[in-house]
Amino acid sequence: AVVSTQSTGEVEFAALSEYKDTQRETEETGKETEVVRKLEEQSKETAPVIRHFSPAECELWEGLVSDHGSDYKAMARDKRNTHQHTPKQIRRKIESYLTFKNSGYKTKMGCVG
Repeated sequence: AVVSTQSTGEVEFAALSEYKDTQRETEETGKETEVVRKLEEQSKETAPVIRHFSPAECELWEGLVSDHGSDYKAMARDKRNTHQHTPKQIRRKIESYLTFKNSGYKTKMGCVG
């Protein structure tokens, strides 16, 4: 719902004003609601995200690294780069793959990290 203020002629969203009112009440009382407290606790307990790689991706990145080392421009020109990734994209993907590989995580598909 949109509420128009007559004094300034600006349009204010009712949800925003309700949020501000809630903020003022929280600041005045110094109390957080139980919901807010639980949400903050949950946000602190998040697990790191592990990027999973298919066996084909593992084979591709291993092959490119073994053939070209760290020459990402050569990797971008390689015929195995069928998705036409740029050198910068390849660098990011290989860095992510190496992080995955060094983590020791094994997938169900058989790609050993």
